Amino acid sequence: MFIFIFGAFTAAQSSSMGPDIQKAKKAALKIFQIMRRPSEIDVLDNEGNYTSQGNAVDAKSFKGEIEFKDVWFRYPTRLEQWIFKGLNLKINANESIAIVGESGQGKSTFISLVMRFYDPEFGQVLIDGVDVKTMNVVQLRERLGLVMQEPLLFNYSLAENILYGKLKASNSDLLNAAKIANALGFIEDNALAKAFDDTPQSLKAALENPEFKEKVVAQMGQEKYDSAVTLMDKLIKKQEQEGKFEDIKDLVDTRTQAEKGADLHNGFDTMAGNRGSKLSGGQKQRIAIARAVIRQPQILLLDEATSALDEESQRLVQEALSNVMVGRTSIVVAHRLTTVKGCDRIAVIDDGKIVEDGKPDELENKSGGFFANLASGYKKAEEKEAKKRASLLVSGG
Repeated sequence: MFIFIFGAFTAAQSSSMGPDIQKAKKAALKIFQIMRRPSEIDVLDNEGNYTSQGNAVDAKSFKGEIEFKDVWFRYPTRLEQWIFKGLNLKINANESIAIVGESGQGKSTFISLVMRFYDPEFGQVLIDGVDVKTMNVVQLRERLGLVMQEPLLFNYSLAENILYGKLKASNSDLLNAAKIANALGFIEDNALAKAFDDTPQSLKAALENPEFKEKVVAQMGQEKYDSAVTLMDKLIKKQEQEGKFEDIKDLVDTRTQAEKGADLHNGFDTMAGNRGSKLSGGQKQRIAIARAVIRQPQILLLDEATSALDEESQRLVQEALSNVMVGRTSIVVAHRLTTVKGCDRIAVIDDGKIVEDGKPDELENKSGGFFANLASGYKKAEEKEAKKRASLLVSGG
């Protein structure tokens, strides 16, 4: 009787889910259609390996001269709005240029086209006189280094986060990249290197450290020690159930000891935390710069790399960027005058075209010019920000 009764209830309830099942089928069909749609710019072949399509990019002959020739571009999701309308710009090899303009004028889009995240609808993007569409996309991107406004760090060690830029780099390359990026000081800081956070994983590792275990047991007693370790295990299990997992080690760094070469300071083993949560904004940015530097890119792309930092962090990061930009083509998207004025040239984008192009001092002093007006706005914004910080210091905030 119970089987008949509950079976009838279940059958009635399942029939009410019929409309939802049909909606789910239609939604799944759309999802699979999107997943199966071939990408126009794909770095992987059908077997999931890096594609060999396109002309090979020779690292030795690659100079980094960039030219946008009558480029028209609009995003696939906004076909009614043209971002670039016949944009023309030539950037010489080893030259630093700032791309400026009001919000929405396509500054970040400029970088996306150089990286070949998108292709222009009309016109050409040329590097060393060759259309990027004909280049092997994997080898092209190996010659480029990108630093964005909000760097994405992984829950690996600092060494592995830097190594992500070039998986087979030696430890000497790691050290050099960290030094150029002005990051070596805080990485090798003893307080950072020896510190451990208050996560259960870190506390358990400290308790089980062979170097201190005997002393800890002698001070706590075996019973309390075992109880503490058991508590850590319970907390770790609870975190896993909530979707929080322990730090991942040696996932990126698969080098042999011979490939590693020189030994590194133990500060490089410090875990960055989820999305770099254990580091300050300036520290995260400098790790991202080191990741770009270790690639030894001929073209460096900086997309608002200092805009979200405080004054001191901005100064340290700007010093790092100045070191990195030497001897390579650099494209800088920024709103800070100190960053923009440090470039060889400035190009102003407005209404999809380059409306001004010249040296920083010339454009800033040009009466009624586009950049002169933008610079005035940048100065006001920086002064407002400085007053806000000063008022917070006075009030104790």
